[in-house]
Amino acid sequence: NGPQPSATDRDDESTRRVTGFSEDEYEYVGELGRFPFPSGNGNGHTVKGETVFGECRELLVLCDCYEPATRAPLKTNARARAARIFEHPDVACEEPWFGIEQEYTLLDSTTGWPIGWPVGGFPAPQGPYYCGVGKMYGREIAEAHFRACHYAGLDVGGLNAEVRLDSW
Repeated sequence: NGPQPSATDRDDESTRRVTGFSEDEYEYVGELGRFPFPSGNGNGHTVKGETVFGECRELLVLCDCYEPATRAPLKTNARARAARIFEHPDVACEEPWFGIEQEYTLLDSTTGWPIGWPVGGFPAPQGPYYCGVGKMYGREIAEAHFRACHYAGLDVGGLNAEVRLDSW
């Protein structure tokens, strides 16, 4: 979508993803979106001389990672595997949809314990908070995450509380 920056070479050791050795990856831009936490500086951002997303200076860049020598997708590159499946003529003619469910647990930044839990303990048995029935913790954070995804241009189909009172 829009202008595509060229592929980049990255060293995992310098990004602190691995230590003790250098394992290069080659990255291709999969999607460009507005960065959901803009600084408000204005003026637009340019990629290859073209303005991207009007007044948005910061970009969210989602990349696909490939082996540098062969340009084959890394084993962890599920997006490349999904694209091969969805682009197959027998599948593409069906107009498939692809969904990913993102779940997360919110932790208290001062205690490291799940929010809403007694520190060092466990919450009451499920029932009063099961999947959003009654008191849940972190709804405002989950809703802000939902809005940030929409701002960035990521398609999100919904938001729901999970079984635990701290999980979305």
